[in-house]
Formats: sequence, structure tokens, C-alpha cells
Amino acid sequence: MNKFAGRLKDRMIEMGISTQQELADLTGISKAAIHNYITGRAQPGSRQLAKLANALVTSTDYLLSFTNVPTPSKLRNESNAKISDVSGLFKTAITMVPVLGWASAGKGEWAEDEITEYIPVPNVSGLPRDLVWATKVIGDSMSPTIIPGDIVVIYKDPASVANNDIVLAILEESLSFLKRIRFQDGGRQIILYSDNNRYPPIVHFRDDVRIIGKVISLYRTPK
Repeated sequence: MNKFAGRLKDRMIEMGISTQQELADLTGISKAAIHNYITGRAQPGSRQLAKLANALVTSTDYLLSFTNVPTPSKLRNESNAKISDVSGLFKTAITMVPVLGWASAGKGEWAEDEITEYIPVPNVSGLPRDLVWATKVIGDSMSPTIIPGDIVVIYKDPASVANNDIVLAILEESLSFLKRIRFQDGGRQIILYSDNNRYPPIVHFRDDVRIIGKVISLYRTPK
């Protein structure tokens, strides 16, 4: 059984959902698809994943094992969560979010030349749509949290960034990095660090770093 199937079964038990049909009725997903998810034969797409999270009163990050905190209310207060969770702002409606080029989780590259595709993302209530977009990831500095080929959804609001968020940041107006961030010295200094310990931290004065935004979700194609 894969991790997603295990999380799905555990959360059904916690919520008192005893049958696959009951979960199908709550989500509008077919019983056959629910059976495949629970047995590990298939994983849901983004639309189905959002429906499952809503029905099970949890977050997509929890079902995907990006956090061990099952409830969104707790997750929003968990400063050390793997990825900042805004699931409490999500509605079940879907918005097509543009994917702009790619970002480097490695040695510092970013291309925002053109829209390459659109991906479905649950509507975000309270966040301006023009500030929510996505980009593909190259490099492995944020592995295993984010791996090459993932698509990360960015909320382009530097003011919302807090310690331990994963951010897209630009240094010296040329090099860009997808890294975790930490502020120190009263916010005058920034440390950009990786989840992959093969990459050393990057330390800069705040004025030398342009923060584009923070990662609020990611999409990974099953292998």
C-alpha cells in the first residue's frame, strides 16, 4: 500500500466513514475510483484530491504526506510545516492557474518567459487570482519535499512570507532560488537553505534579496 492509500484509509476511520460508498457519496467521486485510491491502484488528480480533503476535513498536504498534521486549523498554526498550508482558504471550485516556465531548486536559475500550460487549482478565497501562479521545478536542492519535475504553486506576496516558508527568491537581480527561508538579525539578514543537506545555506543581507513569493502547494505526476 502506498502512503496516499494509507493516509486515506486512516483518515476515513478517524472521521467515522466506514464504507467506500459513503466516501463516494460525500465527494461525488465514483465508488470504483475510491476503491482504486484505497487499494493503491491509482492516485487522484488535483480536482479529486481537493474533494477528498474537503470531505475528510483535512488538507491535500496531509493526504500527500507533506505534513503529519491532519487538520487544517492546526496546520495553519504549524510554523514548521513542510509547505505553508492555505487549505483553509480553498473552495471546492477550480481555477486554471498558469504555469510560467521553470524555477531552479539547485544552483539558481529561473525562466518566466511564457505560459507553458494551465493546471487546475482549488479556488483561493481572499487571494487575488493574478497573484497565484505556478512554475515547474528543476534541480534537487529541496528534495525530498520538492523534486525535479514537480509543479509548485506560488503566492506572489512577499509580505506574507514567514520563517521556514519555501520561497522563490532572486539574488543580485539574476540568480533565483527555490529555497526555505529564515530571517535573522531583526530581519536585516536572510538565510536561504535547502531540504537536501548536500546544498549549503545561502546568507545575504535583506536588501540584496528580492522575494517573489512563497510556495502554497505542489503537484507531482505519479511515476
